[in-house]
Amino acid sequence: MLQAQFIGSQQQAENSWLIQLESAQAQSWPIGTQFRVQDQQAWLFQAPQKSGQHRFNLLSDQAWLYHPHQHLDLQIITEKHRSEPNWQANQLWLASDLAIAAVFDAAKRWQQLSTPKGQFIALLHTHNDSFPFRVKPARFLLPLNNSAAYAIGAAPLLEDWQIPNRLASSTGIIGCFEGSLEELYQAWLSANQNPLEGFEINWI
Repeated sequence: MLQAQFIGSQQQAENSWLIQLESAQAQSWPIGTQFRVQDQQAWLFQAPQKSGQHRFNLLSDQAWLYHPHQHLDLQIITEKHRSEPNWQANQLWLASDLAIAAVFDAAKRWQQLSTPKGQFIALLHTHNDSFPFRVKPARFLLPLNNSAAYAIGAAPLLEDWQIPNRLASSTGIIGCFEGSLEELYQAWLSANQNPLEGFEINWI
């Protein structure tokens, strides 16, 4: 159990919410940590960046209607312990729904690296009627097999960071591959020769 103060809740694109909290405890959670308070859940979007800075951001599909500085008891649902990626290797990150927040966190750190680094690719999926961002036509080529060639939707922020990405939807969102994350992954595998050679796979 983690005690934290509620700072604010800001609506993002497509009915997602950025939740800002502050904890008196110096904590550093790994990418992929999921939290819950009462019947609301959220994924870690941004951890404290500096020593002594205890504010952190979560991504949720619900607004958190609390008063500023109200104390909350957060339950940690999942805490995936991952070693720091080998950024010199190519990176393939895959996630569904609120776990997408972890991919954006990793992508931001990759984008800010000044050292030599491998390629970053993201495959994202939702079970819902929307993603936590507006789907835009992709600008970067990402080979997929014929069954998924029509999937041209992408996450704009990742494209701004020059990261090829593609989207899958279980509800038929226009521009997205219609199917599961596993099926989109297989479409990428089958369209590339020796696809896993030189890649680290990060499945959130």
